Amino acid sequence: MNSRRASGLHSLASAPFFAYFCSEEASAAESFLPHSPHRPSASSHFRTAQASTSFSRCRSRQRSSPITCIRTLKSPRLFLVTAYFFLGVGLLAKGLVGLIFPAAIVFFYHLASWKRPTRAAFESMLWGGAVTLAAAAVWYLPMYLQHGYYFIDQFFIQHHFQRFTSNKYQHPQPFIFFFWMLPVLALPWAPLALGELWKLFRGLLRHHTDTQDADHDLAVFAAVWLLVPLFFFSFSGSKLPGYILPAVPAAVVLAALFLVRSDVPGRLRKLVPAAAVLTLLTSVLIILFYLPGFAAADSVRSAIAAASAAGYGDAPVLGLHTVSHNAEFYAPGRLVRLPDGRQRRFLGAAEVKEFIVLHNAGKPVLVIVPREYLASLQSFEGLRTQVIGETAEDVLVAASVN
Repeated sequence: MNSRRASGLHSLASAPFFAYFCSEEASAAESFLPHSPHRPSASSHFRTAQASTSFSRCRSRQRSSPITCIRTLKSPRLFLVTAYFFLGVGLLAKGLVGLIFPAAIVFFYHLASWKRPTRAAFESMLWGGAVTLAAAAVWYLPMYLQHGYYFIDQFFIQHHFQRFTSNKYQHPQPFIFFFWMLPVLALPWAPLALGELWKLFRGLLRHHTDTQDADHDLAVFAAVWLLVPLFFFSFSGSKLPGYILPAVPAAVVLAALFLVRSDVPGRLRKLVPAAAVLTLLTSVLIILFYLPGFAAADSVRSAIAAASAAGYGDAPVLGLHTVSHNAEFYAPGRLVRLPDGRQRRFLGAAEVKEFIVLHNAGKPVLVIVPREYLASLQSFEGLRTQVIGETAEDVLVAASVN
């Protein structure tokens, strides 16, 4: 549910940004760009909105890229401190990926641009690393002190490395899954983003880079930003649509650059605000009317609530031929686990009956079972079953001994 809601909110946020970034109403910026009066660059639009800042003055004087101009600001250290702080926030929000992606994107950007990071950038890693660790330690340290190695095993080994290297969490998809999922999430800007990527790739094949284009560095950075998550998660053994969301803002930036750096017909430019508004309205409608029902069909939340209303609020929850990570949120403390803390996967109705008799004093239990195994559970001799609720794939059943 969270990844699908995030997808909608991402479209919601990208629509007005894209319309602003590409709007031709910032015509005043053209006075700074006498060499391209008919094709205002992405830099001109940004500078118009921030003309009073030193950042905009840098770009208007030097035709430098946004990345280059950051170095000329009076307080670049403030930007670095903020960046390292949010690396720590990324660690809190998404685990190691929150650190791996920014570091990999910066590394491959310099590699693609044949640039060497400055000495100040290397030196900043010392104190910046401390800022990142301090921000992340707000949660990691208390969790480790409370749970010890169990936290390391569950959070890092199970939900990082095993999720990436195996199909333990039952989300298999083909290698090319994100190659078609990303364009879908980036609609309606995906075709324009692909156009900008093709321009960069074509220039690479011709061994040509437009060094006079102030936005070339930004285009390369956005391309690397898009490709790193795309290829990284394509090698993952577990794939969900929400994994690729970090690449969507990069696709929006590439699409905007395609419009302002190419000979795009005026009619197409005029369609941008309309497309942005349509995306905004569509996203709102999807979030309000479609996602709640879609999420409910994929979650055991309503089924667990119905079981509680039927008098099974304290019943243990078993997984028959499945492990429900969804139930972790809605039946905390009631899932049957192995000694190492993992959920136990019951392999047959006989094991369910044995658990009821030997470990639950003959009291009823709740069983989450895939639809294809429901009949075998209901027909097992010695068990009385009652269907409580259903999801798209599983059925929640109350089971007791006769």
